Amino acid sequence: MKKSAVSILLCLALVFSVVYPGFTAFAADITLDITNGDVSVTERLEVQEYRSVQLGYQLSGDAPDGSYVEWESNLPLLAGVDDTGKVTGYDYELHPKSWTM
Repeated sequence: MKKSAVSILLCLALVFSVVYPGFTAFAADITLDITNGDVSVTERLEVQEYRSVQLGYQLSGDAPDGSYVEWESNLPLLAGVDDTGKVTGYDYELHPKSWTM
């Protein structure tokens, strides 16, 4: 009885060690650097009303071929961003009831 239990455990361990790596995703070592010209943007960028700033990015590490950044504003009434990374500030007083902090 003990030999059959050990055999079953060893079989399960063998199957697990062969199958499990196929179901796991390994995180790639990728670095994303957001830039404003030659300056790296690390935390925050201020844009004046009706002014624009062009952002760029640099991917390094194990990024797959064809990797890209999708630009998006979390407060589109205060600042918009287009597909190229151009950020434009808006006058929040035009829409005071539309945004909250």
